[in-house]
Amino acid sequence: MHSPAKRQTVKLTTWVKPSVKQELQRIAEAEKLSLSRVGAVGLEDWLAKRLDIHYASFLEPIIQRALAQGMRAYSSRIAALLVRSLYTSEQTRAIAYNILRRQPGITDEKLDDIMDGSKNTAKRNIGQVSPELIPVMQAIEQWLAQTV
Repeated sequence: MHSPAKRQTVKLTTWVKPSVKQELQRIAEAEKLSLSRVGAVGLEDWLAKRLDIHYASFLEPIIQRALAQGMRAYSSRIAALLVRSLYTSEQTRAIAYNILRRQPGITDEKLDDIMDGSKNTAKRNIGQVSPELIPVMQAIEQWLAQTV
């Protein structure tokens, strides 16, 4: 018998169905392991999975709270950026429209044509990123990624 100092295992005896024992023996032979080692590994895997399932129920709310907190901070920054951008855009649009319609020779039809043309240009330009905007976008991405 091995001394307890050298052996890090203890004996466990259990009863199983004959089919379970046969499958464990088949695995042991295929893997060139002892039946005892295959049974021990199987039990260790089963216990690890049970613990994972048990701790998952504790970890899930913690992870959800952390994600929610991060999303709130990100959403606040995005909202501030969007509100500033939309406010400035609408203010500029209103000023430009008022200046344009007061110009000599501008009829309602010409003004409508200009406004329609500017809408089409805006739609086309929305999806394009000009190279000079890349550093600005990177700075905004860094600002959005900051933690509170």
